[in-house]
Amino acid sequence: MTVHRGQCQCGEIVFEVTGPSHSNTICHCTSCQKSAGAHAIAWAMFLRSDVKVIKGTPAHYNSSAGTKRSFCTVCGTSLFCEADYIADHIDITIATFDDPNAFPPSSHIWTSNQTDWTGTAHTLPKHEGWPPVD
Repeated sequence: MTVHRGQCQCGEIVFEVTGPSHSNTICHCTSCQKSAGAHAIAWAMFLRSDVKVIKGTPAHYNSSAGTKRSFCTVCGTSLFCEADYIADHIDITIATFDDPNAFPPSSHIWTSNQTDWTGTAHTLPKHEGWPPVD
């Protein structure tokens, strides 16, 4: 059995997943945008029974009717999303895994809410570190 581990930015919350992901997506809904302060969030979906928080206790809030989001109260990292319509599953932010490359997204969802510049963002200049300052 493969175990995937992850954590928040400060390490206060640590979790393990023992089963396979059922869906890996990049979500552009406005709720994800607001909760992350970003134009999208990459999520991996797992059976709730395969996910275990092994250190710390995430805080929760209801981001919309029937949807609960979890985060670290120390560093603010967005961790989990649980929705009533998929009650036996839980979404985990892919970037919080120790190996986020293990869960490559296969689709974009809620693209009706994506920012106007989402499609062109990948054409911008790229820098391996901090960009040069003029």
